[in-house]
Amino acid sequence: MQVAPRRGVTIATIDLEKVFQAYPELGIGFARHLSTRLREAYKLIADMTLTVEERLLALLARIMVLLTGKCEKGLVEIPFSYRDFAQVAQVTPETLSRTLRALQEKGVISVEKKGLRVLKEEVLKKYVDVPG
Repeated sequence: MQVAPRRGVTIATIDLEKVFQAYPELGIGFARHLSTRLREAYKLIADMTLTVEERLLALLARIMVLLTGKCEKGLVEIPFSYRDFAQVAQVTPETLSRTLRALQEKGVISVEKKGLRVLKEEVLKKYVDVPG
């Protein structure tokens, strides 16, 4: 997986406080952003206790929500390579393959050339907060 270069800005705490006092909506937006990132981090930590199958379902559900804003039946085009998908799921490509095959045999997904087709969205919905 290739990581895009990032640029950072350093702002003194006192200056940031002044900006948030002058522009409260900016402070609220910043707090919401940090809250979202913190929730995502907690979910990733919690995922470490899940089985491989559950971890894969959680990852697939989150990819669906990120790409479409919802979690429902349909084709999900995975936006990275098979090897990268395994790496993000913290499994070997062989384990990913076995797990996808098991999920396919259970009728939860079908593996297609363009991605994964979700057949039972209710199995994935328990891993995300977004309705639909």
